[in-house]
Amino acid sequence: NIPVKKPAPPRAATRPPKRPFPQKIPPAPAKKPAAPKPAPEKPFIPPADAVAALYLSHHGLGVAAERQALLARLNESFFNTLVIDFKDDWGYLSHPVPNGLAQMSGAQRWTTQDLPALVASLRRKNVRPVARVVAFKDNLIPPMFPQLAAQAAHDGSVWRNATQVGWLDPFHVDVWAYLLDVARAAAEVGFMEVQFDSLYFPPPSPAGLPKFSRHTTPANRCNALAAFLSAARGMLAARGVTLSVTVAGYACHRTDDFGTGQDVARLAAHVDALAPLVYPAHFSLGVPGCGNPLAHPAEAVARTLHALRGRLAGVGFAGEVRPWLQDFPWDAAGRRFDAGTVRAQIRTALDSGATGFGLWHPTGDYSRL
Repeated sequence: NIPVKKPAPPRAATRPPKRPFPQKIPPAPAKKPAAPKPAPEKPFIPPADAVAALYLSHHGLGVAAERQALLARLNESFFNTLVIDFKDDWGYLSHPVPNGLAQMSGAQRWTTQDLPALVASLRRKNVRPVARVVAFKDNLIPPMFPQLAAQAAHDGSVWRNATQVGWLDPFHVDVWAYLLDVARAAAEVGFMEVQFDSLYFPPPSPAGLPKFSRHTTPANRCNALAAFLSAARGMLAARGVTLSVTVAGYACHRTDDFGTGQDVARLAAHVDALAPLVYPAHFSLGVPGCGNPLAHPAEAVARTLHALRGRLAGVGFAGEVRPWLQDFPWDAAGRRFDAGTVRAQIRTALDSGATGFGLWHPTGDYSRL
């Protein structure tokens, strides 16, 4: 007989040992305390006596949306001054000027008919209206009256700068008479201040060297600008209007006129206020002690105003210093400073002794401060 093997009995399934139910539920792990929320930044408000200016262009005067947005900004903010183009960078005027050059050159192409009413309204609201008069940069008079303008040294044609704009001759008495008539008309409209811009001899351009009615030297360049400002200040003071002038940022660092006639120590004697153009984007070579102004804009502002104080220390300048500060993009991609960086520029300017400031944006797209 063959023995039959009985199958093995099934193995009992193994179970994990029972874990005793805890008598007490352990407390949940303690949460880390939440980081305190940063306190909201206090609204930036400059001193009440500081001039805080915005700019309105000749074009913007005639664009209802741009103009109204800027006026609303003045009503709701600490800004207390509006600088308005009276003669713009091309030579166009914002109001009639009784001068033959204005009429014959086509400069009287204003974009609004109510400039006197706007100026009066600003004054009623305690907003200081300032007329910006672009002095020698002009694209209308030079083609029609080349004898009043810079000429190309190599062929006598009308000279133009790197942006293809012409330049009036700072030595010519007829140019002086025209600009004085423009400033006088601004005073009669009701502006409380005239600010001359582009008041300098231009550097060479792709068109070559500019030639004027006189051979230029450092002495006669400075003398021409100082004498013109002296004449303008006398005329405006008699009408109760003050005078300011913009100067290049690099002029604050230089002790010579660097070919432009802008010796700030000389010009300061003939104006009520200096307005240096302290734009980090314009310091292409850096400034002493700050090699990259775009990366350190507040430092560039501080060093430039410190240098300006040094230039003015020996001349007894009792007027105001109100720098123009950068609030515009510095490249075609539209890169620009954020609001905090703009505020830092303003604080630095005021801490450096400035009596006010202006923010510059050509189309009025200003940061919300």
